[in-house]
Amino acid sequence: MSSHNHHPAIREHGLQDDCPRCREHAKEPWATLDAGNLLDLAGRTEIWMRDEDDISPRSENEATAMRLMEAHIVHARILARAYAEATV
Repeated sequence: MSSHNHHPAIREHGLQDDCPRCREHAKEPWATLDAGNLLDLAGRTEIWMRDEDDISPRSENEATAMRLMEAHIVHARILARAYAEATV
């Protein structure tokens, strides 16, 4: 595990591109981010997916993490729909 470079808090400013630890977070957000940052990432990703409020990734690392989160959100919705249909 690498260490964070000194930079503003990721919760308010996103994952930074010049930080090795942020790069790790981008590649494996589920394994490396705490619950609060994961929920923030999920919320930003859902808004980004709907093209609301001009939300966009604040860095390349955040874009990587948001694309991963988007895939998980899509898969979770498909699974929820399949489960709902199977239990009707």
